[in-house]
Amino acid sequence: MESIGARWLVALALVAAVGCDNGETETDGDADVDGDVDGDVDGDGDAEVDGDVDADGDADEEGDADGATPLETVANETPCAEPGAAFMADPEEESFLTAVRLTPGSYPFEVTRVRHRLFPSDDGCNPGIAHRLELYVSTATAPEATPTPVATVDIAESSGTDFERMVTSELAEPVLLEEGAHLFVAVEMAYAGSDYLCLSACPDAVGTADRNYWSSAAAPPYEWVTLASMGFELNLEVWAMGRAQ
Repeated sequence: MESIGARWLVALALVAAVGCDNGETETDGDADVDGDVDGDVDGDGDAEVDGDVDADGDADEEGDADGATPLETVANETPCAEPGAAFMADPEEESFLTAVRLTPGSYPFEVTRVRHRLFPSDDGCNPGIAHRLELYVSTATAPEATPTPVATVDIAESSGTDFERMVTSELAEPVLLEEGAHLFVAVEMAYAGSDYLCLSACPDAVGTADRNYWSSAAAPPYEWVTLASMGFELNLEVWAMGRAQ
């Protein structure tokens, strides 16, 4: 097949230059004002009770106020020591999807939240661009060519374009993974004028070949390929949270 133009940007110095507030956006409209991922304080100054992963994106557990079992975090890699990279699409690839395969440690597993991290840059990476997530469930190791989403999440535009954006989405209905099933979280690589969405990636270890995918199209049927097959040795920073049943 023809070479694909999607590319990645080493962003360590870039993020240091523009600053990073580790701010978190929740899709229920409750945005933090202090930019603190560890505690998620909203505008009234009261700490929220859902808890959050730390800014390093590791698999911290999240608690709930009702005393229920803490949420478990499912990632496609071991904890990322330093994100430091961003993955984006070329202009002719606007609205193509990149997807991550997430597998829980035990079954059945009920997913109630998903999360992804977005990077800014001085040359076009805009974490405030509106985009969507699609969630698929399959026992295969790659998404289907014409997948049926079990959930679609619309991420609203955000005015905070100069800082890293951690987006947590509470699912309207839980997604139950039965024995052997994987959750695929696909992120639309959206554009807004000359700005584009940049999904945070972890380059400090070799990417897991069959965990990170590219749709090769903006609409189905998709021709999914691994990022590794495109020469991108990285893991995308996308997580799912839930509980074993």
